[in-house]
Amino acid sequence: MGTGRLGRVVGLFITLAIMMGLVGLPGATAAGTLTAPVPSVAGTAKVGARLTAVPGSWGPAPVALRYQWLRSGLAIPGATGASYIGTAADRGKLLSVRVAGSKTGYTSVARTSRATAAVAAGTLAAAVPTVTGSAKVGSRLTASPGTWGPAPVTLRYQWLRAGTAVPGATGASYVQTAADSGKALSVRVTGSKTGYGTVARTSRTAGLVAAGTLMGTVPTVTGTAREGFRLTANPGAWGPAPITLSYQWLRAGTPISGATGQSYMLTGADAGKSISVRVTGAKAGYAPLTKTSTALATSTDTLGPGAVLRANNSLLSTDGRFRLIMQGDGNLVAYGPTGAVWATATSGAGNWAVMQGDGNLVVYTAAGKSLWGSGTDGLGESSLVMQSDGNLVIYHAGYPTWARHGGALYFKLAPNTTLTANQWRLSLDRRFRLIMQGDGNLVMYGPNGALWATATTGAGNWAIMQSDGNLVVYTATNKPVWDSRTAGLPGGELHVQTDGNLVIYQAGKAVWTRSDGAGAGAVPPPSGGAATAIAVARSKISGGSYVWGGTGPTGFDCSGLVQFSFAAGGISVPRTATQQYAGTSNKIPLAQAQPGDLVFFGTPGNFWHVGIYTGNGKMVNALNPAVGILELPINQLLDTSGRPVTPYAYVARY
Repeated sequence: MGTGRLGRVVGLFITLAIMMGLVGLPGATAAGTLTAPVPSVAGTAKVGARLTAVPGSWGPAPVALRYQWLRSGLAIPGATGASYIGTAADRGKLLSVRVAGSKTGYTSVARTSRATAAVAAGTLAAAVPTVTGSAKVGSRLTASPGTWGPAPVTLRYQWLRAGTAVPGATGASYVQTAADSGKALSVRVTGSKTGYGTVARTSRTAGLVAAGTLMGTVPTVTGTAREGFRLTANPGAWGPAPITLSYQWLRAGTPISGATGQSYMLTGADAGKSISVRVTGAKAGYAPLTKTSTALATSTDTLGPGAVLRANNSLLSTDGRFRLIMQGDGNLVAYGPTGAVWATATSGAGNWAVMQGDGNLVVYTAAGKSLWGSGTDGLGESSLVMQSDGNLVIYHAGYPTWARHGGALYFKLAPNTTLTANQWRLSLDRRFRLIMQGDGNLVMYGPNGALWATATTGAGNWAIMQSDGNLVVYTATNKPVWDSRTAGLPGGELHVQTDGNLVIYQAGKAVWTRSDGAGAGAVPPPSGGAATAIAVARSKISGGSYVWGGTGPTGFDCSGLVQFSFAAGGISVPRTATQQYAGTSNKIPLAQAQPGDLVFFGTPGNFWHVGIYTGNGKMVNALNPAVGILELPINQLLDTSGRPVTPYAYVARY
């Protein structure tokens, strides 16, 4: 047998022997056993605190160790480090750690520590807060909480007054109130965070709260600084509101007894003295503040209510040119630069003059017998003024009631006496007024509005009670535009009566009243075409609609309806409301409106609505797209805010 063949036979034999266990070889090596102690946990079981696994000695070294922290026996996701910081989710739970060791050739082993005590709440790091700001009523204090952690920490604030919580004061800042005055304030800051115990820290007090400081302006005084006239204090702006203001009027710097109102009526004692007012502001928790106005110098030209002129006493006009003197011979005389300009023509040693409390200026004898009077009794407290224009005038509540140039002024227009723009006459009870308006209309007013008018227009118009007995309104160029038709009754004078009537008297007999007619130039009644206009306008309530800019035949705006309706009655009127008012000189007080008159809303030159008066306080008008054309009371028109709109005081008549 060859050598190669022999080798193959021997190898096969050996293989078979091994397989049959005939030949003995060394056995396979078994896995080793690791030394694996039970781990322990070091640290405090507390939210926010770090726990550290102590694995013990594993061997034979080196051994690869892996960690898994357990919460109540369950693996905490991601908690695979040798240490672990307790979280809010761990609070009240038991923590442990499982350590797994591995080494090549050794069987892996896992050991779990004993559980910790139940995890306690964490402890917040809390600073003591501080308070900034001035401890003063009305001032703001601000809490600075300092640094709290671990962030984020929710902070709550409570302000304390003398250690007791201030209701509602739970913000980071606090405005001190009157209740804090004299008290110590502090702030308590409370921090909270899930898993942590709540912590509160209180600041030191900010000191005793001082009284606040009021703000106020120097008051001003308005009015005429003349005996018998009323001065009014204007306090200006004071704060913080609300503030209680009190007043004290001063004469030459000294308080006037009883003069503690916002206004003050000057008396004879004030003549020639300086008058001022002291305003004091008060508010709980604040120091009082006082401001005094600039003093006003009062004149020596006035004789106030109850004041007396005895022999050689006088009034002097403010410019020093005119003097009223009660002469020693008993005559009350007004002098000017050229001599006497007026006198009562009374005589008698010991005579004296008094401005009576009833409004009448009277000269009495030494025995108390009345010799002369101004005829102005019945009005109440009034004052006599020696004016710088040389006129001697009695005023009541700021209105002239008598003058040496015209006698009693308040209720009558004497012969050759005029009324120019904004001059007036007033009934004795002050309820009725006749005024020459700036627009050129002479109007009689009562408590409820206009009662009568001449319906004249034109700046510069003026009225006169002529010596021939005729009351006439003239233009600025002296053209007559209205008269009472009472010429030929010389000595006639016009009276504004307490019954609301306006009467011309001649020789004690009434020769004309406002109820007799408006006189020459009176406004005629509405034409027949106006009645047609009403009928046409009413027909459009159901047969028309509101269209902006519409002039008919079915769509109208307010002035378009007026123009269309009057055209149907043969009357031509302008297009817009403003033009329709200006298009006729016939103007009548609203109280005297008749069917067919035009009622306006707005002011002359800027009327924004017009309707046709239908009687009984109603008008027909094209109002707006929402309601269309309707008839409604003239006082029920509303503005865009839903408030009633008052019609203009005059209507126009075509």
